[in-house]
Amino acid sequence: MRHLLDRLALTEGMREGDLADLVLPLISVDEFISKVDEQQSVVFGFYVHDQAAADDLNRFLQKSAVPILDTEISPAPDQHGYYIVFVELTDNERLADNVQDIITEIDSLVDIDEWQMRVRDHPDLLPFTPENLVQALKMPHDQMVEHAILEFLHPSLLTDARIDGEVLILSAGRERLVFEVVGFDRLTKLLGQHKLDEAAIACDLRTIARTNRINRMLGEVWTVVELHRYLLLSNNDDPRGLLLR
Repeated sequence: MRHLLDRLALTEGMREGDLADLVLPLISVDEFISKVDEQQSVVFGFYVHDQAAADDLNRFLQKSAVPILDTEISPAPDQHGYYIVFVELTDNERLADNVQDIITEIDSLVDIDEWQMRVRDHPDLLPFTPENLVQALKMPHDQMVEHAILEFLHPSLLTDARIDGEVLILSAGRERLVFEVVGFDRLTKLLGQHKLDEAAIACDLRTIARTNRINRMLGEVWTVVELHRYLLLSNNDDPRGLLLR
């Protein structure tokens, strides 16, 4: 009942389809500077055909159940004639879900089935999904680390290695395994960071069967051991190590 009341309050004064054909199916992501907090918030933008419709959308968003930091309308249209309704959200683990919730709230007004995103530093438009948004907003450092991990795994028997969100997916033939990446660095530094310098290698039959399975997927120059419930992958020809869970 509370959810229904919130929904009715949100749509008060507006009818289904009121903004149909007035809003582009495009979201600007992190292209504009925050007026609230540059370090802790992200600015999103919705493109609207005219100022009256932008005012309507802005008022609607101000009643949103999503914890929006601020909304604002561009003082003038852009070079293509669209007004932009800016929405600032806190950059936290709920960010992508909050954007999805906003899209769900305005769905009946705008009549848009598929949204695309234009993200800062990305050359192409991306389909909007919460997962795509999380991936697109990753800091350059994170992207560099991911690239280095995949490069580290390249000289192996794997047919595919990819990072999807927070997980590493390894495939070799019909074998497919999923892990959480714990750390990646020079082997000695990695072990020190996670206090595994003197950790004993697990030698029970179940663990040996598991590490041998992964070793077969990687190839002969690789070593896979279990240390204190972590898996350590190392290559005889590389000083680095990859710690997984």
